[in-house]
Amino acid sequence: MKKKIIYSILVVLLVVIIVAGSTFAYFYGVATSSNSNVLTNSQNFAVIYSGDEAFDGSLSIVTDKEDGYIAELEFGISENVPGITGDILLNVTNISNNLKIAGFKWASYKVNNDTSETLQRSGNFSSVTSGDVITLVESTPLSTTIANFKIYIWLDSNDPSIGSDVVDGTAAFSAYISAKTNRLTGELSAS
Repeated sequence: MKKKIIYSILVVLLVVIIVAGSTFAYFYGVATSSNSNVLTNSQNFAVIYSGDEAFDGSLSIVTDKEDGYIAELEFGISENVPGITGDILLNVTNISNNLKIAGFKWASYKVNNDTSETLQRSGNFSSVTSGDVITLVESTPLSTTIANFKIYIWLDSNDPSIGSDVVDGTAAFSAYISAKTNRLTGELSAS
């Protein structure tokens, strides 16, 4: 009987130690920064993310994405660890109803070594609400070779949903870009 009690106590202590250790490891691996240039250590490598800070500016109707808002950023890790991928996210903090239209667009591109750009993802804000997170780049492989990306946000004058009410002074949009790895670490954000 005494052996059963001792074994039960040991099992309970072991469970408590495992839960406490995994909780500490989780919170140790999560890093957040209010700086747009982030270098955080997690496990045995560091995630490198640098990019523009929060978008909170005026919007203009333009004919080409190149004339809208452009964010340039870098994403990589300090040591080559096989299988590490990352996402780049657009965190929408505020969007007014008159901007929830197909003509308010976004696109993400990877900048190649020859400075050409490869489309990663694109979309519009027609169904986006304040607090939504849009995945701009999904599961991009990370390595010590830092990858460059460009994010475009623009009001497309060629879209029939664009009316005078989108820039009448009541339109409000604010967001910030963040990045996260999909293995070993938590979210890194620039705000």
